[in-house]
Amino acid sequence: MRVLDYDNGESHPVMTVSTTSGTTDVNGTIVFPGNRRPSPDSQGSQENYHHGCNTAAPTSTTSAVIPDYLNKYTAIMTAEQRMTYKAKFNAEYEEYRKLHASLDKVSKKFAQLEDKLRESEKGSPEYLKTQKEILKEYQVNKNDSYVEKKKRWQYLHSKLAHIKSLVLDYDSQQILHL
Repeated sequence: MRVLDYDNGESHPVMTVSTTSGTTDVNGTIVFPGNRRPSPDSQGSQENYHHGCNTAAPTSTTSAVIPDYLNKYTAIMTAEQRMTYKAKFNAEYEEYRKLHASLDKVSKKFAQLEDKLRESEKGSPEYLKTQKEILKEYQVNKNDSYVEKKKRWQYLHSKLAHIKSLVLDYDSQQILHL
């Protein structure tokens, strides 16, 4: 999954606890999948609408259920419908930003611990201490609250991307008819 870097238009992978907490190999060493850094967040309601949500929805390999918003938010036919969709986008974008900030805080903590682990000599007291910190952080963030926040964030991300895509499609059609 990728998120748009609002400052320069580049996309970056989203860091999540499940990928940055690492896995343990046969020797008990925590293995990280690679450097992942979360993207910055943008400011301003209008700016958020245009740049705050990548139109590519995240993929899911386990879900065959059709999200409710796909039936609720269909192709826009009128300017009034466009305004309604945009208002819904703006209303839910604030919740999305708060969830993103919360998840981002956890991601940054794991990135910091990952860097600390890489700087330590394998097997040293500092290395072992950092391993324990990582496992402790993982246990703390494995709770239901974190999982629910992440699910809600993923849902909003997809929903907002869908709404944004519909609005942009409508806008491009209106330009063609001028």
